[in-house]
Amino acid sequence: LFVAQRKDDAEVEVLREDNAVPLPALEDRAAQNSAGTVSQDQKRLWELMLDPDVPPAERAEAGRKLAELGDPRPGVGLRPDGLPDIAWVDVPAGAFIMGSDTNRHETPERSVSLAAFAIGRYPVTYAQLKVFLDDKDGFANPKWWREPTKLPVPKRQSCEQGWRILNHPAENVSWYDAVAYTRWLTARLRATAELPDGRQVRLPTEEEWEKAARGTDGREYPWGMVYQGGYANINEQKANAGATFLGRTTAVGIYPQGASPF
Repeated sequence: LFVAQRKDDAEVEVLREDNAVPLPALEDRAAQNSAGTVSQDQKRLWELMLDPDVPPAERAEAGRKLAELGDPRPGVGLRPDGLPDIAWVDVPAGAFIMGSDTNRHETPERSVSLAAFAIGRYPVTYAQLKVFLDDKDGFANPKWWREPTKLPVPKRQSCEQGWRILNHPAENVSWYDAVAYTRWLTARLRATAELPDGRQVRLPTEEEWEKAARGTDGREYPWGMVYQGGYANINEQKANAGATFLGRTTAVGIYPQGASPF
C-alpha cells in the first residue's frame, strides 16, 4: 500500500473502499484503462471473484483466469501510458482508535489524530511492480537508491515472484525496494503534472495503515470485532478460525468483506 500525502488536513469526500462495488459502475473506466472493451468472459469472472457467497478457492481460480484474459478492474494494472494505475482512496483527517486492550501483541487502545491522506485501494500488484522492474530508468537506476537518502544496494533476488500472476500482490519486496519504487513513481507522476510539489508517493506509516484498515471506531477487523471464516487469505486451519487455507496469493480484491470502512 502506498500513500500520497495531502498538503492540507481539511475534510475530504470519502470514497468507500469497497471491493464489491457493482460492476457496471466501473466498466467505463475499465474499458479506458485497457484501451478496449470488457468481454463477457471478463465480466463473468469479475462478478464471480467478487461474490462473497462463492467459496474462496473458486474466487481465487476466477481471479487467476481473469489475469490470463486481462484484469480490467481500476487500480489493478497499468494505465494507457504504461504507469501503474493506482486507485487512490481518500482517508479524511481526524482521530481514530489505535491499538488493542485485548491483544497482548498490541499497544493499549488510544486516540490518534492524523492529517488527511490517500492510500491505494489494493496492494501493489505484480503488474504494477513489473513495470518498475522492466523500466530502464526504474529498478536498475541507482538514483532511486541514493536520493534523498541512501539505501542498501538491491540484491539480485529482490522482488523475485513466487506466483507471477499480474493481478496478484507483488511478493518478496523489501522495505528498501518499496521505497525505491515510491521514489520512481513520485517522479513519474510529477512529470505528468499529476502530483504537485509538496506531495509524494511513499509508504504509509503504521498509524495511517491501521486507520485505513480498521476505520475510526476501534473494530478489530474491517468487518467487525470477530474473525469470520473465509473473509481473509490466511491459514484458518492453523489458527482454528475456519476451514480455508489456500496456501498461495490470490488476485487482489477477492475478499470483499475485508474492504476498509473508507
